[in-house]
Amino acid sequence: MEDEEIKKYLYGDSDYLQSFTKINGKKVKDIVGYISNEFDEATFKICRIIFEDNSEQGVEGEHDFPYIVDYDDKTVELMEEIYKAENPEESEEDE
Repeated sequence: MEDEEIKKYLYGDSDYLQSFTKINGKKVKDIVGYISNEFDEATFKICRIIFEDNSEQGVEGEHDFPYIVDYDDKTVELMEEIYKAENPEESEEDE
């Protein structure tokens, strides 16, 4: 994957933050979760992302490292491609 192709998945003017909406091609309708009292402060724990087509995406992880779990093969393959292109040194270790 070429640098110019990777750049189309970046968020705004960032040179490293990517847009999950650009990667999976769906617009976000809502973000759902619950309020907890993490560190004695009200915190909104994200559990699911709801897209305009009413499909849902789970969010997992610890309080300091949430992550999206996506089981759509196309999205996963694209994310793997982007990661390998941005981290060529790790791709070389796999060989």
